[in-house]
Amino acid sequence: MVLLNRSVLLVNEVTDVMKEKGWSLELDEKAISDACDGITDWQEKEKARQKAIRAEIKRFRANQDAAEAILRKRKASMPPSTVTKFCTDTDLRKVLDGIELDPQVHDIPGLSFFRLRLSSARHPPDLQGTSVAGADHNILVFYVGPYRPGFPAPGFYLVYDAWANSLSAIHQLPYLGGGSIGSEVAVLRHAPPSDYILAELLLTGELPRASLWTWCSSGPSARQWIHKPVILPPEVCTPTYIFHADTTFSLGKFALCWVDLLVGILMTCDTLAPEPVFQFIPLPEGCYMEPPDPQDGRQVPQEYRSMCCGNDGIIRFISIDGYHQDLSINDMKNMFLRTWSLTLSPKEWKQEAALCIGDLWCDTTHQKLPALMPTWPVHSILHADVVFLYLSGPNTGNNTGETERYMVSINVQHREAISISKLSPDDSSPPPRYFPSSFNSYINKDCLALAISLTTPMDACRCCAVSRAFQKAANSDSVWRHFLPKDYLSILARADDRVHFTSEKKLLVSLVKDHVLLDQHSKSLWLERTSLAKCYLLSSRSLAIAWEDHPLKWRWISLPDSRFEEVAELLKVCWLDLCGRVNCRELSPNTEYAAYLVFKLTDDSYGLDCQTQEADITMDDQVVSAKRTISFYPRPRPSTRETLSNMCRIEEAGQAEEPSYPRERGDGWLEVQLGHFYNDLEDTGVVVIRLKEHIQLNWKRGLILEDLAAKTEEYDEAKIS
Repeated sequence: MVLLNRSVLLVNEVTDVMKEKGWSLELDEKAISDACDGITDWQEKEKARQKAIRAEIKRFRANQDAAEAILRKRKASMPPSTVTKFCTDTDLRKVLDGIELDPQVHDIPGLSFFRLRLSSARHPPDLQGTSVAGADHNILVFYVGPYRPGFPAPGFYLVYDAWANSLSAIHQLPYLGGGSIGSEVAVLRHAPPSDYILAELLLTGELPRASLWTWCSSGPSARQWIHKPVILPPEVCTPTYIFHADTTFSLGKFALCWVDLLVGILMTCDTLAPEPVFQFIPLPEGCYMEPPDPQDGRQVPQEYRSMCCGNDGIIRFISIDGYHQDLSINDMKNMFLRTWSLTLSPKEWKQEAALCIGDLWCDTTHQKLPALMPTWPVHSILHADVVFLYLSGPNTGNNTGETERYMVSINVQHREAISISKLSPDDSSPPPRYFPSSFNSYINKDCLALAISLTTPMDACRCCAVSRAFQKAANSDSVWRHFLPKDYLSILARADDRVHFTSEKKLLVSLVKDHVLLDQHSKSLWLERTSLAKCYLLSSRSLAIAWEDHPLKWRWISLPDSRFEEVAELLKVCWLDLCGRVNCRELSPNTEYAAYLVFKLTDDSYGLDCQTQEADITMDDQVVSAKRTISFYPRPRPSTRETLSNMCRIEEAGQAEEPSYPRERGDGWLEVQLGHFYNDLEDTGVVVIRLKEHIQLNWKRGLILEDLAAKTEEYDEAKIS
């Protein structure tokens, strides 16, 4: 369950792009004025003014089109939307294609809300006033724009099915005069998972006659507004007061309720009947309020009363007795919170709880509540003993006049505050017209998991904090399996030691933090933290090293700080040649890699800064990384006469360049970059990384070679060593 704010936040993505580019969102009045300067004849001046206005409109629309094109290009590079859209009206279909509904779900007692994202410059000019108009289970209905039944204005109905992850646009009612009995549409999901009915009850000038308009999503009369004349009970249309529905909700599979929080419930037990019959159920005894003076209006009963139908099928009513708008925090000792439940056979109200609101603020053993006036009570649809209150008032801690706003949950039986949530400045301005909804529990877990899997592991972790539904989807194996390499199972089958994991998420975390030895300790694999690219270490045993089997030139030793069983130590050679091979299919596609040689130097090393030590990288015999000079010393050693002589000879040959020097890693080893290469999606060959010195043939000694690394530049060895 969530507490859903009826107000919808409009986000114009085209306007956001225009702001990003620094383009004006208004016509340039100065340009229009300048076009008229110096013209004395009023007719000519008006012509010039109209011409300038047309030019400004043309410029503005050109900027709009350019911003929309940028937005389309950005969206094309993103994962496709998983939302299915339905609409039979051609004009509405164009509007529907340019909008996206973005639910912002927060755990109670925080407020959840919807954003309506507009991605087309051609959307209707006036969508202000969009709000959640009604809900039942997984079906939410929005009034989009200023349209309301009986009020001719632009707009339409938007139906969101959380289970099917779909949006449907429905045209407004035909205008035949008369006004709606309330400010919400009644919604009935009469057959799971997604068959629903919308119902609008309109008053006519011939009370007790009224008009019931219904829209069915399925059946012989589906997808059209059907008019049914109905007769209202006499209690709802007295000579001095006309029933006004403050809220609506469904009851069971066929019943709909319109609730006037001042007098009672207007109910029809079978909305699908050809001639629905309405009945009236008054509020609990003592809760009926005398109809207000028409000049004063009804005010806002939701400030101190509400009614809903719980998931258990029981109607519950809550009221703050003794409340009026001029009360101060000191008057709470005279305010009482009371809750009732309604049984239908027989129709009887039963008082469930009654407590003095002031006692909640005096109790210091539980949650300490801010000294702010409680309003807008709402009953939980999950728990019979839990209600929610909205607290609002000036911040007493400073003199800025800033308003503090909170949502608090109360257990009315235990007479204690359960939790409190401070609303952020980004939340809708008070008062928040909110109601309890269970739509979040119907969000299609598969669709939600698919959407999360198209983000990043960091975003998936953030989704866990949104709600339990998001947490369950974000932690599912289907999400984290998408983040893992496609061939991760075949990789694990090559592991020298069995990799134990209880979920794909834990496996991915393990592969990021630790190396996995493969192919009889000849390779080591891990995933780069940010891009999740596959990175490899090729052990010195897996490299092709010239003279490696000659005991006077190379020897194999074990070091405690190496992840491999053996490393190669150079004793004395003049011909240095080593290379490693990696199959492109083992690497991540569309990824830039860098090749590094990981090594140490002995205290008696020499000859490893030769200017003709060169590295190159080829792929299928094609050079993919230009040759570069490699030095094994972190910084140039003091020049000897021999070194100077060698450098002079190389400079004369036109080959002098700055060598690639090694850097020290966090694990005590050194690494030197041998080059870069890009592994394309279509690459299927072999990458050959080679280091050699065949020209000067000076004697070399003291190189301890651990491995050859093929990794992305984001990788930092110090973080995992």
